[in-house]
Amino acid sequence: MQNVDFDVDGNEVISHDPLLIPSLSYFLHEHGSLKPNYWVSIQGTHTERRTRVVVRDGKRVQENYTVTIVDFDFNIDLSQLLELDPIFYTVADSVPAYRGGMRMSAEENGPTNIERRRFVSGDEQDAQEAWLDDSERRGVPPWTIPPSKSHNQEEKNAERTAKPLASSRSFEDWLVDYCRSKRVIKDFKLSKVIYGWNQNALTQSIEELIRSTGYYVSHSHASVHIKFHSSSTCVHVRSPNFVSKIFSSWVLMTLFSLILVFPFLWLWRRYWPGAGGKWSVTGVGFPVKKWELLKGTFPGDTVEAAKARLASMPVKQKEEEKRLKAEPDGVWILQGTHEGDWFRAWELSIRLAARDRQRVKWLSRQTLDHERIDANILAGELDRL
Repeated sequence: MQNVDFDVDGNEVISHDPLLIPSLSYFLHEHGSLKPNYWVSIQGTHTERRTRVVVRDGKRVQENYTVTIVDFDFNIDLSQLLELDPIFYTVADSVPAYRGGMRMSAEENGPTNIERRRFVSGDEQDAQEAWLDDSERRGVPPWTIPPSKSHNQEEKNAERTAKPLASSRSFEDWLVDYCRSKRVIKDFKLSKVIYGWNQNALTQSIEELIRSTGYYVSHSHASVHIKFHSSSTCVHVRSPNFVSKIFSSWVLMTLFSLILVFPFLWLWRRYWPGAGGKWSVTGVGFPVKKWELLKGTFPGDTVEAAKARLASMPVKQKEEEKRLKAEPDGVWILQGTHEGDWFRAWELSIRLAARDRQRVKWLSRQTLDHERIDANILAGELDRL
C-alpha cells in the first residue's frame, strides 16, 4: 500500500494526495479508526463591578467597569472510556447529506448520478444540521434516521432499528463515486463522532452538584461552563490541484482575499456547475456506552431471570455484574461505561475542586471517605438513560 501524504489542521486530518481507490479506503480506515482524545472542561466564573479613575479631556473622572473572575477551572480526561470498538457507518438514502454537490441532497430512489440527486430545501438542510447537533449532545448513534416526530419512544425505536451501514451504497461505492467525479474542487469527509452519553443530562447533574457546594450562594453573578471536547473530529480527502489547496489553508485564503481573488473562487466553487463537490455520507462512531440485546432473552423476560441465567453461565468479564434493563423485546445489557457510574466515581472530586477553587489543567480523582454527599439522587436521572 502506498504512503499517503497528509497534514493535521486542528482537529482535522487532510490529504491532497491523488489516491487510487484501494489506497483511499486504507487511508480512511487507518485514520478513521484512531481513537480521539475525549475530555470535559468545567469552569466557574463570576462578575464583579469595580471602580477606577481615568483621565478624560484633562480631567480625572471615576467610572465603573465589570470584570470576570475565574473561580475554578479544570478538565477531566475521558479518553480511557472509549474502550469499545469503533463502528464505520454510512448515511441512509433518505437523510439529507452532502452527496457530491455543494448542497445537501437525498437518494430516496436508490443510487443516481450527482445531477439527478434530489437537492433538499434550505429548511430541510437547517433541520438536518440541527438534528445532528442535538443528537450528538444526547448521545444518539450518528447513523440514526431522524424520527418524523419528536417523541421519546419513537426516537428509541429509531436508535434500535437503525443499522450502521444505512446507505444502499457500500463504503467503497461512495469512494468510487468520489473518485469518478470530474468536479474540480472535491472534498470527501469521514466524520468521527463520539456517542452513547447524554451530555445534556450529565451537564445538568454536574451543575446541580456544583450548586450543592454553595457556589451560587457565595457569588450572586456566578456561572458554570461545562463542555465536552474531542480531538480529531474528521478526516478529509481533497482534490490534489492548487485551487483545492487554497480552500484548505487559512494563509492562502487570507492572501487571495487581500488581492480580491478568493471571493470569486468561493462563488465559482459554490455555484458553477461541476466546480465544487462535497461528500459527507460516511463516518466512524466511537461509543462510550451502548445497549445490546442479551443473548437468549425473549419478550417479557425480566432482569431477575436474566441475572440468574448469567450467574449460572461461564461468562467473560463478569457479565452478570453489568447493568441490565428490561424492554418489551427482552432484556438489554450495557456495554461500556454508564453516565451514572462515571458520575458516582467523580462526584467527590468535582465537588471538592469547585469548593476549593482549583485551577488545574487535569483534575485527579479523589478517593477520600469523608465530606462525601449522597450522589445517588443526582445520578438517579442518569440511570434511566
